[in-house]
Amino acid sequence: MTGAKFNFSNLDEFKRNREIEGTVGVHVKYSDDIYLHVLAMSDANPRWTKKAKDGFAELNRLENIGASEAERNRRFAQLLTDTIVLGWHGGVNDDGTFKPGGPRDQDGRFVPFTPEACVEFLIESDDIVEDLLKRCRETRNFRVQRAKAIAEQIKND
Repeated sequence: MTGAKFNFSNLDEFKRNREIEGTVGVHVKYSDDIYLHVLAMSDANPRWTKKAKDGFAELNRLENIGASEAERNRRFAQLLTDTIVLGWHGGVNDDGTFKPGGPRDQDGRFVPFTPEACVEFLIESDDIVEDLLKRCRETRNFRVQRAKAIAEQIKND
């Protein structure tokens, strides 16, 4: 039947949520006091669409000219900071506010989130970078049901 319209009511788990992917984000737990607030690596994320192509071209250029692995890692961490990481915290209080958290300095104090601190954190945390790449490429992690499950997990921690 050409031109027929259907109104499906049970497909929410199969639909992308562009607002969560590109604006709201999700909070990912890495330890008891390190949660990262991230966006998807998708066309719904304006930060990603604006900077990713040029960022990867720059990484390729650095590799082609023989830049050190340290310099390439720094540029990659900067790209992730600029495009997908919104902040860090230590979970959620009962009233919905974020607990202090994130990586700690040598004296055990939480480091406030800044782009510069995030770059250094990502350079030092190989496993987190690898996990971020997997999670943020997969838009299913940014669906309403998944975002609610993550939020509920954070509240219960």
